[in-house]
Amino acid sequence: MKSVVLWGDKPSEEDVEEQSVNALCFNPDGSQLLAGVGAKILVYDTADGVLRSALSGHGDVVNTISYASDGSRFASGGADKLVVIWTNELQGMLKYAHDSSVQCVTYHPTSHLLASCSNTDFGLWSPEQKNVTKTKLTGRITCCAWSADGQLLAFGLYNGQVHIRDKEGNEKYKFDRSDAANSPVWNVSWCPTRDDELLLAAVDWGQKLTLYQATGAKQTGKERKLGFDPCGLSWLIKDAYKQESRAEYILIGGSNKECTIYSREGFKLGTVCTQDAWIWCCCAKPDGSAVAVGTTNGFIGMYDVKFGVVHGIHKDRYAYRDNMTDVIVHHLATDQKVKVKCRELVRKIATYKTTLAIQTLDKILIYEAPGDVPHDMKYKTTFKINKNIECSSMIVTSSYIITCQDKRLHCFNFSGEEIRVWQMDSPIRYLKLIGGPSDYESVLIGLKNGGVYQVFVNNPFPQLLAKQNGVIYCVDMNVNRTKVAIIDDTLTLYVYNVRTKELLYQEPNAQTVAWNISFPDMLAFSGDGFINIKVADFPVYRQNLQGLIVGFNGCTIYLLHLCAMSGITVPVTDAVYRYMGKKQLDNAYRLACLGETNKTWDALGHACLEQGQFDLAKKCFSRTRDVKYLNLLANYEESAKRGETKMNINLGDYYAYSGRFQDAARNYQQGGAPERAMTMFSDLRMFDQAKEYMVAGDMDQQRLLNKQAEWAITMNEQRRAAELFVAANDFQKAIDLAGKNKWAD
Repeated sequence: MKSVVLWGDKPSEEDVEEQSVNALCFNPDGSQLLAGVGAKILVYDTADGVLRSALSGHGDVVNTISYASDGSRFASGGADKLVVIWTNELQGMLKYAHDSSVQCVTYHPTSHLLASCSNTDFGLWSPEQKNVTKTKLTGRITCCAWSADGQLLAFGLYNGQVHIRDKEGNEKYKFDRSDAANSPVWNVSWCPTRDDELLLAAVDWGQKLTLYQATGAKQTGKERKLGFDPCGLSWLIKDAYKQESRAEYILIGGSNKECTIYSREGFKLGTVCTQDAWIWCCCAKPDGSAVAVGTTNGFIGMYDVKFGVVHGIHKDRYAYRDNMTDVIVHHLATDQKVKVKCRELVRKIATYKTTLAIQTLDKILIYEAPGDVPHDMKYKTTFKINKNIECSSMIVTSSYIITCQDKRLHCFNFSGEEIRVWQMDSPIRYLKLIGGPSDYESVLIGLKNGGVYQVFVNNPFPQLLAKQNGVIYCVDMNVNRTKVAIIDDTLTLYVYNVRTKELLYQEPNAQTVAWNISFPDMLAFSGDGFINIKVADFPVYRQNLQGLIVGFNGCTIYLLHLCAMSGITVPVTDAVYRYMGKKQLDNAYRLACLGETNKTWDALGHACLEQGQFDLAKKCFSRTRDVKYLNLLANYEESAKRGETKMNINLGDYYAYSGRFQDAARNYQQGGAPERAMTMFSDLRMFDQAKEYMVAGDMDQQRLLNKQAEWAITMNEQRRAAELFVAANDFQKAIDLAGKNKWAD
């Protein structure tokens, strides 16, 4: 998690050196930030931090501000015992008084019903009523908050109690807390999403965070020790305008001078900022894109909070951090997902085959899924390394954890013992596990000085693969370990032969690269808003898609874009046909096996038949279930068993099956079997072509004339048939035909 200050301001008056920021509030669309500083309400433009207005409506310190959900008005309360209602045009509308200092005001989430609390009582006011209905409580009120559905109103009391009332002010529940007398409740806040079963967060000056569930009126989880006096409290919803967003984070600021993010279970996740004084108030922008803080020495700041992507991928298993404290393993092929709950900050993730490694604040947890059942996702803890290992990246093998820190790689076994250290001559900028036999896996390393190395977990000596002139951004090696792809700081892709170190080709505009794990001569790289497919030395195929390529399996590219992983199917048909054109049918077949249409399989099957690769042809036609050509190939097999195989004869049969009769006849003649051509043409009643392949003085002439005569009978040319029988010396058939037709001549 990283935070960046967007802007900051420290307003002051001439006669007052420092004034505490007691309240902060965003308007509903997040375009304005209201701050209660001294007796004034300061209105800031959230985009640039420009102070737009300073409102004077209170005679003493402003303690609290709340905006109505429709953005039409807001309310403020102060130590002058007044509640002031303002329009969104920053004009005062009306005011009403309490008997003591107003500690908190909060608007109903769906209406203009306003709850206001003083030290001793609370009031409910809406524009429809003239008077404010006030109710006294048994203790001093410090804070209040409406539930997301607007049905419940929570109060935090100085005596350590939490009271829950309905929207009419009637008491529903009361939470008596442990050590309440020494734990004044300083702030309460309901989870702002409605699907969270009315979850209430409360912080007290016993230095604890407690979560309550109004459904069932019970505490949920344990009280979490904070180690400081909490003051500001707010829920943070990242990407709040997305439909599936949930409130997973809690902001707390206090006496430790920090604004800290906690998980909804109360685990510390990180720090937004550190200031020079207590952080008295903090709140999240409605869309979850920023956090505002206010301190007791008058500083107001806006921070952009980024939750970095923590993930790991190996083949079709992708593991990523969810809500900072959990890990989700996504089986990309089956779309199965399983959540591994860690309940503390997840710092690093690595996955390899069925092994999953998760680094938290002070340990590394190793999980294993059953390897004997395909796609089994039931991960169970197998090892725990109780060490806080500082590292920039981490990978896991079948038996080892490898961590990277600056110029060093450290190898630990699953018991936590350091087995080996590799010292490089430059800082490591890229690390990738490419697998191998168990306990002999290898790792690719890219260095800042341009060196690309390969190390094996059982070998202390790194092996130099290539040397570039710039910083290495990405490295990968193909599945049969013959080629290595490298991207450096020029965003150029270089592909080298591993054995000869020869540069095979290079391509511009590359950010990430991945070899196909099923086909050794195909890779994909992304950059400049495109994904690019490169097969052998063929031209690059481009597709307009945003994202970083993290894996390539079969015809599916795994693309990471804006923290979301997606599988994109890409065509390889063009490369299959190019292999066919080069007569590289083995490569064409292996590439087509990644996923092709029946049309492509038919074309490949015919190409294999023409080249005499009958085994490949049989595999192709088996995929399309083409019985005609499978029967032809079966005939070839029978001929081969009898030792009668002739390539030209086989080709002639294939061309005849395909309707290419002239090619068939030519191959029959070249194979020494012109009679096959004559028989083929005569069966087709193409007698003129049949005569071209007739051998003189042979019986073929008589047979051809007989066939021609039979065809004439079929066409009812009786006299022509008789003449052909006479020419073929088949006088008996000619006489029979003459008698049948009663010809006297």
